[in-house]
Amino acid sequence: MFIGKGKITLTALFFLFLSVSPAQAVPLTIETSAGTVKGEIQQALAVWIRIPYGKAPTGELRWQKPQLAEVWNGVFDATQPAANCIQPSKTGPIGVEDCLNLNIYRPNNDEANLPVLYYIHGGNNQMGTSAEFDPQSAAISLNAVIVTVNHRLGALGFNPLSALNTGAKLQDSGNFALLDIKLSLDWIKGNIAQFGGNPNNITISGFSAGGRDVMAMLISPISKIPLIRR
Repeated sequence: MFIGKGKITLTALFFLFLSVSPAQAVPLTIETSAGTVKGEIQQALAVWIRIPYGKAPTGELRWQKPQLAEVWNGVFDATQPAANCIQPSKTGPIGVEDCLNLNIYRPNNDEANLPVLYYIHGGNNQMGTSAEFDPQSAAISLNAVIVTVNHRLGALGFNPLSALNTGAKLQDSGNFALLDIKLSLDWIKGNIAQFGGNPNNITISGFSAGGRDVMAMLISPISKIPLIRR
């Protein structure tokens, strides 16, 4: 069987087309207040996963107000799956306590000062993860930076036992999850410009329990102006 040169050339071009990756328009290595992070391109998005915004709330920091993540040395690999917070499942507890992390997604273009959509997952504040929200269509259609966040859940996130009281008003509220959210917003406010986002144009959103957490943040005095404009 004879194959003409035209077919051979066309086939070669076809495989060449399949092997071409999307052009990288966004710097993937970013300097943050805690250290350097490196992300990756996924389809049409630049992505940074599981960036720590707070110290592990374990040991003496369990049932305590969250603290900003310590500065790390070297480059943080922000391409691995995020660690999710401890929560119930059909097979028993899953997740880890060291889970104060967030994900950042943005269109793979060279634009800066993009609007930011911050998303809090649902799950009755007992379960759920930052991976609940698929950022692909939102980031592209809105031409925006999307941020999703993990925060403490269940009794580790909400626990107003008097035995835990320290005399500090915020600490003694027991609303550790809301304090986690506040801390992550502070981190975003201070760092999102490096990812091409506008720190003065952040919209906070959530699904189900995440929506209730948004309402709680609006009511709480800890998120008064200049953090949140109601």
